[in-house]
Amino acid sequence: MRQKYKEAGINTYVALWKGPSQEQVDALKGLGMKLVCHQNEFGLKQKDDATIIAWMHGDEPDNAQSKQGGGYGPPSFPKRSSRTIRRCTTPTRRVP
Repeated sequence: MRQKYKEAGINTYVALWKGPSQEQVDALKGLGMKLVCHQNEFGLKQKDDATIIAWMHGDEPDNAQSKQGGGYGPPSFPKRSSRTIRRCTTPTRRVP
């Protein structure tokens, strides 16, 4: 599927289901595509890989959040959201 995106002229992938993973990053790198992704354990170890161009924040932290077992609870606390945003905007590598 990623090849079809490349052929359509898309050059950057935003978000990866259950990723990033080695397989996903390798596939995008092979196509010459860039990536905006979450800061999971694997992604943070790849912080010097030029394929990853930015970190993303979780989706809509100000909306009701899914509860374990179903249903929805209150939105995330602003303190938690600001901590996550700060983590995503703190430089993890030097840009030449």
